[in-house]
Amino acid sequence: FPWTFGQQADHNWYLSAEATTVLPEINGYSVLDGLGTLSTHQALDMGHDRLGGIRGAQRPKCDSGRAEYAAERAGTGLADDCHGVWVAATASELELGADPGVEVTGDDVGLYVGIDGAQDRDNKTLRGGAYLGYLHGVYWTTGANSGNLAMDPARVDMDAPVAGLYGSSQWNNGTFIDMVLRGQRLRANVST
Repeated sequence: FPWTFGQQADHNWYLSAEATTVLPEINGYSVLDGLGTLSTHQALDMGHDRLGGIRGAQRPKCDSGRAEYAAERAGTGLADDCHGVWVAATASELELGADPGVEVTGDDVGLYVGIDGAQDRDNKTLRGGAYLGYLHGVYWTTGANSGNLAMDPARVDMDAPVAGLYGSSQWNNGTFIDMVLRGQRLRANVST
């Protein structure tokens, strides 16, 4: 076979080629799994961030109108009446070196819209919601890699529609349990 897959002396696993040159776009394909994992985490974080946005501050008094809560992590105030529509925009930049693997840089942007609500019970608050979103990323590989292969630069365009559900139960003593379900369809186009 022209390819070998095995563990090297540094205890990392490598896919190696017997030839010194390979398909020019192979480095673009080699970063797809990592980029897909990053986009999955971003979509999951959207649900967890929504659930945790008021945790650690005063408990929301749903059904009592709007109230101001301190969002300690963000350093700003969060107004939340526990019901309604929300919109979030995201942007991130990525720079990964070539050891091990392939060097990749790029950025992505996302837009999410959701709806949530909450219900107070005697000893707990139930909170839940749903969201839809769209994530678009553009990444570049330089051709630099941890092997001795000559590779051309490649461009990776990724698009992913996202849908998710989230729910939480928080008891009066501060104990909580969260659940986030998310689905996305990731599409990528690799070009040189």
